[in-house]
Amino acid sequence: MNSTTMQKDTMYSKMKVCSKRLEMLKMSQQILACIRNSINDKCTLKVENSALEPTIKAVNGSHEKTIEDGPLYFKIMISRITIDSRSTVTYIRYTLSDLDKHMIRFDGNVTLLNYFVKAQTAALKARGETSNDIMGILFKGY
Repeated sequence: MNSTTMQKDTMYSKMKVCSKRLEMLKMSQQILACIRNSINDKCTLKVENSALEPTIKAVNGSHEKTIEDGPLYFKIMISRITIDSRSTVTYIRYTLSDLDKHMIRFDGNVTLLNYFVKAQTAALKARGETSNDIMGILFKGY
């Protein structure tokens, strides 16, 4: 094999890799378009208001471009959306009303109890609910 043939083979291999990358980027953009066309504004805001960015860096030689990635957008969307029933909200409210039992579980550690209460109130908020009697609940737990 002479050097010209090797150069052509190497160039063909690079073109094949670039073509594959381009195909994958196009598929990613198609997935993103399908997702965006099938979700509502509330769902879009959950992804866009998250701390995670659904972007990747596409590199082609010396050129670099940041683009949104469809599969990554989908992964963030799934992680941010919670599908619940009324029983989930009821259960969260129940755990908040039983803080005295949780205090025993946390061996009297007030810091852990406060983290638990914050997590439960955040879970309620994520479901569009609130708890109006947090102070009373906390005094019961202490």
